Amino acid sequence: MNRKILIFFFVNIINLSFAETVIVMQLDPPSEISPHAFADEEGNAAGIMVDLLELIAAKQDIRVVYRVLPRKRAEIALYDGEIDAYASSRSYLKQHESFLWTDSITVNRDYLYSPKDSFLEYNRPEDLFGFRIGTRLGYRYRDLDLFFESGEIIRDDALSEYQSLLKLQRGRVDAAVVNEYVYNHLLKRCSDLFETKFYRSGRPVDSAELGIAFNRRWYEFVRFFNYEIDIMKKNGALQEILDKYK
Repeated sequence: MNRKILIFFFVNIINLSFAETVIVMQLDPPSEISPHAFADEEGNAAGIMVDLLELIAAKQDIRVVYRVLPRKRAEIALYDGEIDAYASSRSYLKQHESFLWTDSITVNRDYLYSPKDSFLEYNRPEDLFGFRIGTRLGYRYRDLDLFFESGEIIRDDALSEYQSLLKLQRGRVDAAVVNEYVYNHLLKRCSDLFETKFYRSGRPVDSAELGIAFNRRWYEFVRFFNYEIDIMKKNGALQEILDKYK
């Protein structure tokens, strides 16, 4: 009896029928230089989440279209229904409970980068007391925010991770907090960053499970997406996509 129920479940999830046929996904503008979901300089969609969503949506004849929006506007646009999908983490969004979330796709890790000839190691926030740390404008850093507010760690905001690393390269900050995927992606696209050899802390400053947040009308599709992601985790297809953007 259990076997029949299990087979029935799989048949039903594979043959889902969707009323919606188009997903509108947020893309970071080219200035963001993110490997997750971005528009390149030619205006083409690319990124880990773009590749995944297009691959899985195509299995249900759902088309994915894109809207370029800064991240600070994406959460509101998703809440208002202007977009259907946004690659992020529950811990990053104030209204995270208002959305449907896919299962975790990868872990977002933020590391401390500093010049190799004067590097800073990070094990706890107190290691950064008195130092000027490059950060991303509008971003929250769960373990550091209290000390930024007290002034024990000096926060120096930039509009992008790229600008933050340029400040580090020019000696305007002592270190910078940057996501590991973003850092590797920047090194591929921005040759001027090769002029400085950066040291990466052994321990991440922060980490968060990354997935895709959907408007609630996509409940059935999110179920199907999670089913497909589970298969891709087991057969190595997901790792192939992740490796493409390392």
